[in-house]
Amino acid sequence: MRNTRAQRRRRKRIATTLSILLIALLTVIAVVVAAFYYRPTAEDPATNTDTESTQTVTVTVTDTDTETDTTSSETVTDTDTNITDSETETTTTVSSTTGKPINITTNIPKPEDGSPKKVAFTFDDGPHYSYTRQIADLFVEYGGKCTYFVVANRVSGSNGEAMKYAASLGHEIGSHGLTHNVYFGESSSEEAYQNELQSAHDIILSAIGCAPTLMRPPGGTITKNRIADSIYSVILWNVDPHDWKYHTYSEENVMKIVNSVLDTVTDGDIILMHDIWPNTPEAVKRLLPILQERGYEFVTVSELLGEYKAPGKRYSNAY
Repeated sequence: MRNTRAQRRRRKRIATTLSILLIALLTVIAVVVAAFYYRPTAEDPATNTDTESTQTVTVTVTDTDTETDTTSSETVTDTDTNITDSETETTTTVSSTTGKPINITTNIPKPEDGSPKKVAFTFDDGPHYSYTRQIADLFVEYGGKCTYFVVANRVSGSNGEAMKYAASLGHEIGSHGLTHNVYFGESSSEEAYQNELQSAHDIILSAIGCAPTLMRPPGGTITKNRIADSIYSVILWNVDPHDWKYHTYSEENVMKIVNSVLDTVTDGDIILMHDIWPNTPEAVKRLLPILQERGYEFVTVSELLGEYKAPGKRYSNAY
């Protein structure tokens, strides 16, 4: 009996010892695995503190219409100042069609002191049967106008009627292409590029009886040659409150849009927004009285640019 008890105690001690050794072994293995897989690397932005290292920089444009970012050597970046592209702003680039030097940016003299401040609100990706109408009415209420850059394959039914309604109130209609699926950089063929613009041109002309003179390339992406050879004034922007990013309706998101505009807008700016999200007309409703109190007039892009508007030129703001 005593031998049996002694044997049981020995077996228990052995089992306990083996358990402790097994736990220790598993702990060591876990530490080794963690150290291997989670060691800091130069590519990890959380651990890369080398802010002085040389990097290849590519200018990026936020494609606010599709909620994605696209990077291209010919794209532009929407900032709170002027929009620039990754090519040097000189007149040494030559048009493939005319053979003439390209100067795609026009400088407009700032009006003398005392002139009313002006700002051009622009709305992409519509028309929308409800939001396009709401926005159109709001600008009329405050004695102003705005510009819509429409995606032409959406100009039908109640959406098309909303665009006609906005045009009837004196708002400006520009082209944003036919589908928004073709970007106007080097990645698109000339045939696809021309089809996007010609089809949109024909649809808009048929709908409102007036051909567009302004064009905004989807995502802001377009080559210098295509700007220079365009029959349109190419309109970009320099104020972007990212209403597409804050499109889920909430008081917080509406105020993010409102505050972004109020914190950055200056005389002669072109503001990028979208008339397909519920927060946008609500933000406009709050912005217009505040900006009017600050002395701003609300004008179309063509009114903002005035006599300086010309085909084959690019504009991100007036001054």
